[in-house]
Amino acid sequence: MKNFIRLSIIALCLFCSIAGLQAQNSLVVVPGNSDWVDTGFDFDGNKLGFVFASGYVLRHSYPSMSFDNYATPAGRGPNQLNNAFPCQTCTATGLIGKLGVNGDPFLVGERAYIKDAGRLYLKVNDFPLYDNQGAFVAVIYNDVQSISTGNRQGGISPTRNVSPAAEEETHFNLYPNPASESFTLEMVNVTPDTEIKWINLYDNNGRLLRMEDARQLNDNRISISTSGLPKGPYLVSVLINREVKTKKLVVQ
Repeated sequence: MKNFIRLSIIALCLFCSIAGLQAQNSLVVVPGNSDWVDTGFDFDGNKLGFVFASGYVLRHSYPSMSFDNYATPAGRGPNQLNNAFPCQTCTATGLIGKLGVNGDPFLVGERAYIKDAGRLYLKVNDFPLYDNQGAFVAVIYNDVQSISTGNRQGGISPTRNVSPAAEEETHFNLYPNPASESFTLEMVNVTPDTEIKWINLYDNNGRLLRMEDARQLNDNRISISTSGLPKGPYLVSVLINREVKTKKLVVQ
């Protein structure tokens, strides 16, 4: 397993070096058992940055649990097991990042766009870390548009005539908010290419209370019960295109 992981990392490094991606700014290895890794890369907030990640992390084997212990940067699934994870609303054992030492953690997964300014730190969303094996490899770009490879297949070619709707990211609304017995989650700007995996409801301490399969969405809406929940603030998270987006919900 260790040799396989080493070979995977070497293969990714070779691919990045021979693929002609001239806009590559940094390649960082994030060990599965490491604390926050300082990438040494600062985003200026003026350009849209991009992070691509690959690799595998193997968690310690827990025979009594049914989940697969091999994790890609996208993670193994919703965090249901450990409130000590650095990012409570991110996938378990996924690749997470933060901008600045005191920044809020967010899911990087297999790819992420960086819009804000700050020094990028990366880590595996897991606890404890000492028994993990393997690593993720992140390739960091300063400007997503600068990695255009023209007409070559797989390149990114910026277009000038793009409608505002096409530029708008998929997101969601919650109503009523505050809620009492239930609330409705409505997905906005969903396209045929939009991938929605799950919808989670957490309490203010990051404990998972509800998990809904996105396949239950009807006309891009789903009603979620809050009956029996104490009054107070909650977090609603949705995995959209491998990115976790979160909004605050108040139950009254």
